[in-house]
Amino acid sequence: MRIQQLTVGMMGVCCYIVSCEETNRAAIIDPGGDEERILSTCRQNDLQVEYLIATHGHPDHVCGNGPLKEATGAAIVMHRADAEFFGRADIKGFFSQLGL
Repeated sequence: MRIQQLTVGMMGVCCYIVSCEETNRAAIIDPGGDEERILSTCRQNDLQVEYLIATHGHPDHVCGNGPLKEATGAAIVMHRADAEFFGRADIKGFFSQLGL
C-alpha cells in the first residue's frame, strides 16, 4: 500500500491518495480542491482512481469530487446522511451556484 498526502484547497485540507503498489488501483480521500494537482499526482504514478471518499460532507472536503469524478469515472463514497443531504434539490442548487 502506498499513501500520499497533499494539502489542498483554500482551507489547507489534507487529501490522501491511497493506492495498491501491485495494481495501481487508488482511492482519493477528501479531495477538497486543487483537482489538477491531484490528477497530476495520479498520472505521475500511473494510478487508476476507483473511489473518491469523503470523510464528511463539509464543502472544503468534497469540492473536488465533481471534477475528479468527471476526469476519472470514480465512484463517490460518503456516509449515508451526507449522501442524503447532498441529494436534496435545494442543496444541489445552492452548491451548483458555488460551482461545486
